[in-house]
Amino acid sequence: MEKSLASLKDLPAKVTSLEALLKTSNEKNVELVKAIEDKDRQIDSLTLKLNAIEQHNRGWSVRINGVELSSEEEKNTRAVKNKIFNEVLLPILAGAVQCGDLEDIPPIDSVLEHAHILPAKDRQTKPIIQRFSIREFNSIQLFIFSISSLSLHKYRLHKRNTKVRK
Repeated sequence: MEKSLASLKDLPAKVTSLEALLKTSNEKNVELVKAIEDKDRQIDSLTLKLNAIEQHNRGWSVRINGVELSSEEEKNTRAVKNKIFNEVLLPILAGAVQCGDLEDIPPIDSVLEHAHILPAKDRQTKPIIQRFSIREFNSIQLFIFSISSLSLHKYRLHKRNTKVRK
């Protein structure tokens, strides 16, 4: 019984110690919640900036449907660029030369930065995203984008749009 009374005498000190520990923990918890909220605001801000940059960059791209590629061409980015240039863009650029919008047809690397194959969705052919590298040829870009919904033989060109990240 004396041991029980002795342990009860220490109880107020232990409760005071636990209250101090709980107060410190609560203060740290409030600080951490504020830090998380700040990080969330930073993430939201960076997400908006990323979306703006992606939207800007997608303005240099066009999606092309209807280009048939062999399995070897699908594995070779240069072959995809060459096929896009020769089969799809060359007729457009030749038309721009005939109209007087261009003096001559620029080389492939002045027009295309890269071409990327997307997975097919219930289609015979895989869509291709091509990115223009024609910052010095703005008239070509405007000419191509002005006919971006034009059906060119069996190919279909679309301005590249993207979904906003959430």
